[in-house]
Amino acid sequence: MYVILATIATAAALFLLTMLSFELALLLAVSLIIGFLFQILYVLNTISYTIQFKKGEPEKDKVKQAYKQYMEEKRRRDQREE
Repeated sequence: MYVILATIATAAALFLLTMLSFELALLLAVSLIIGFLFQILYVLNTISYTIQFKKGEPEKDKVKQAYKQYMEEKRRRDQREE
């Protein structure tokens, strides 16, 4: 939905660019380009955060599994010794 809205807004802005004077058209075009660059940075930041967050979860599970396995082995050893 957001992509469709962005496409419509871009088409409207390009239509306005053809009707305005050169200076205003240039100002609007530069503003659009800067806006798109900031949007791209935001999306990349969100993707990076998501990847880092998902990367960290399995490591915690591995640590928990290793700890559980260690405790079970220790319990078995203790039972054998008794």
